[in-house]
This record gives sequence, structure tokens and C-alpha cells, in this order.
Amino acid sequence: MSPVTRDQRRIRKEYNIPELDSILRNVAIQIRMHREEMGVSQNELARRASISKTTVNDLENEVASDLQLSTLCLLAKVLKKQPIELITQSDLPLENGDKKAFLKAVEEMGPIWKILERLYRRIR
Repeated sequence: MSPVTRDQRRIRKEYNIPELDSILRNVAIQIRMHREEMGVSQNELARRASISKTTVNDLENEVASDLQLSTLCLLAKVLKKQPIELITQSDLPLENGDKKAFLKAVEEMGPIWKILERLYRRIR
């Protein structure tokens, strides 16, 4: 059996959801723009956010087909932005109720961030 190549492991899932593609495209633009404004590399952003460099690279290069809320929140925190700021510039209109629900979800992630940060410090 031949080994699996890196390209074979990174097969893009196709959800066929135009809104998701629009959000991911905007998140990619926002992440790159804010990262470059901070003057940090993809590797440094990934390190500070405690995520993989591959994740940052895939997002910025629009290879990622999905994005976890926790990843979005970690990136936003490092970029000193609210998570909603990374997605609302897209051409997908968000109603106020949707924004409020998203912000509530982000607030609820706060205690989880603190736990993850403590665990991360312990294993470093």
C-alpha cells in the first residue's frame, strides 16, 4: 500500500452552499489583511492562535471548505477583532438577530478560551 500524499489528505469537501463560500472568501481576505497589518507571518499568527499553520494557509488561500467557530474566535482574538468583523464584510447580509446570536455564541466561548489557554500553557 502506497503512502498517502499531502495533497491526497487535503481534499476539499464540496458543500455547494454559496453563502458558505462567500463567508470563507471574506474571512480569507480579512485574515490576510489584518495579519499583514500586524506584520506577522502565517506561522506566527498560527502559533499565537494555537492552531496549525496549515489551517491559516488553507483559510487565506481559500482551500478550506469549512471553518470552526472556535478557530474563527482564536484568530479574531489574536488579530484584535471581534469574530463577527471577520465575516460581516462579505456579501452575505446578516440580520440583527443573526448578529446577536453569533455574538452570544462568541461570548459563551469566553470561558472555554480561558480553559484552553490554561491547558495550552501547561503543555508548552
